[in-house]
Amino acid sequence: MNGTLPKPSVLGGAAIIGLGGSYLLSRIGLYGPPCPSRLLLHLPCPGCGLTRSWVALWHGDLLASFRYHPLGMALFLLCLLFLFAPLSYRSPRFRFGDPPFYAFLFRPGVLKGFSVLFFGIWLLRLGLTFSPSRFFLW
Repeated sequence: MNGTLPKPSVLGGAAIIGLGGSYLLSRIGLYGPPCPSRLLLHLPCPGCGLTRSWVALWHGDLLASFRYHPLGMALFLLCLLFLFAPLSYRSPRFRFGDPPFYAFLFRPGVLKGFSVLFFGIWLLRLGLTFSPSRFFLW
């Protein structure tokens, strides 16, 4: 580990919290806490809809998941990857380094690209709020 990358166990723990919390919400019929940005500024934040997107995924509703947040499925799969990374990290094959996808995911270009995509989708959804289209759900 070169010190700049998060440990697989830390990301796995965060994935357990995110996936476990959304699973729990899907079982009790709630959608999670309200967005502070939406409450205070009356504008949805870039992550608005992610919790509901994951709850829809737990129910198997892919279209609703996409409508709540287009990146919900991708982030859900990424969390699954982080969840199982510590298991592969403990295997003899990766005993002396990070799981192979870490080097790719944590490159500055990949993180910047994801940030641009994340905020671009937010701007698109925000712009469509003022149009007659009601495809995306906040």
